[in-house]
Amino acid sequence: MIRALWRLTLFRQSRRYSKYRSLALAKLLAPIFEHLKPRIIIDVGGYQSSWLKFVGNPEDVITVDIDPKALKNSLAAHKVLADAQHLPFRKLRGSLLLAISILEHLPRFNKCLKDMIEIGDWILIQIPNLRGLVEPHTAIPLPLIIPRSMLKAIIRREFPGLYVNFLCTKNNLIKILKQYKDISTIFIWDYVYPSRLFHGVLSMLFSYLSFLPHAHLLLIRIPRHQE
Repeated sequence: MIRALWRLTLFRQSRRYSKYRSLALAKLLAPIFEHLKPRIIIDVGGYQSSWLKFVGNPEDVITVDIDPKALKNSLAAHKVLADAQHLPFRKLRGSLLLAISILEHLPRFNKCLKDMIEIGDWILIQIPNLRGLVEPHTAIPLPLIIPRSMLKAIIRREFPGLYVNFLCTKNNLIKILKQYKDISTIFIWDYVYPSRLFHGVLSMLFSYLSFLPHAHLLLIRIPRHQE
């Protein structure tokens, strides 16, 4: 039954989907860029940094990704081939690090978070709500009632190569961040996606009827670099 219901929610992501996702992300980033005015932006696990089509200066952006093909097509002027769990940077004054929909795909997301704290003045994290009525990467419905081992097995079978760390939740990130005395400010927003970003009609209805946020944004200030 769950498999049949899931099939009703799914459709192949198209260029139209990618365009609207990039535009929605750009609308979130634009006021943050305008307020912070970072000297350099490091897009961790940024794939092609496609939000640059709508906001930002490519000369100020470094895309970091483990996929050489993604880096080749990145819109950023600077590209670094690296694992997000081993960032090859030292402290960069005036830097903003982006982690947009990447931490939940890392087995050691806390290691990536630690590296970003050591590098940046500001960190902007976006993670999907993994505790909603629809699993956001696969559109599998009702993930909270499916045993986690079974859910992981379904994802491995149906989506080879996809890894989702279900421990990467907003509450767990906040717990980790509170361990760092250098962090003085954490801004948190919960928000909903535009309807065009959903996998299908059924997943959209599930998400909106649940009255739960679709994703979380965390903006973190690291004051020691700014002294």
